Amino acid sequence: MKYRPHRRLLVDSIALTVEVGGRAGLIAHLRKDLSSWPTMDDFPGGAVHIDPYGGDDDRIGWKNVFIVTLDGYGVLGFCENWAGD
Repeated sequence: MKYRPHRRLLVDSIALTVEVGGRAGLIAHLRKDLSSWPTMDDFPGGAVHIDPYGGDDDRIGWKNVFIVTLDGYGVLGFCENWAGD
């Protein structure tokens, strides 16, 4: 599935879009992405939530958009076509 981190500008977010392999791939990517923050690279997988976020995003052509949040932090980004694995 596609994942893009939350950024102030949509164009900056899109530039950082990556393909990840389901929930496990997303969590691995998030841990790597947050590794420069002390104590943020070893969060429990259950602290990551992937929830529906208003359907499609016609601005960028994404279908079935979900918001990705982390307990104690907030919004990390968005993914497309979350399959629920």
